[in-house]
Amino acid sequence: MVCCRRVHFAATVMNIIGIVEVAQTFEVQLFMQMKWGCEESEKWEPYLDWRMLACMSETVKKDEWKGGERTRHVDIRATFYQPLDLKDFPFDSHKLEVALVTDSVTDIILCKLNDSVATLHQQAVRTP
Repeated sequence: MVCCRRVHFAATVMNIIGIVEVAQTFEVQLFMQMKWGCEESEKWEPYLDWRMLACMSETVKKDEWKGGERTRHVDIRATFYQPLDLKDFPFDSHKLEVALVTDSVTDIILCKLNDSVATLHQQAVRTP
């Protein structure tokens, strides 16, 4: 058994689909990339939990083992609960947070896959 396995992680916000003020939720499309060391026959996967998650669907785009590493790419569409800072238009602003945690820090060490662990796709935000 491997102790303190490194899981390299990166996420890109592809689209902010919408914010529902009454429900205090926001919906996003994410592209998640993960990589971790393992044997080809090993069934181990990192346990990851999205905090404040209302609902989620995911599509695995890539799941391969090569040279002692498992690589996984996933498209995610998710709705998160988020307390919003509501004021009269145009003065309200919203800090949208997505938190990802694991069940035990003794089993997994989350590391950046590339320079920025989270990025915003240039077309994710449309400006008037």
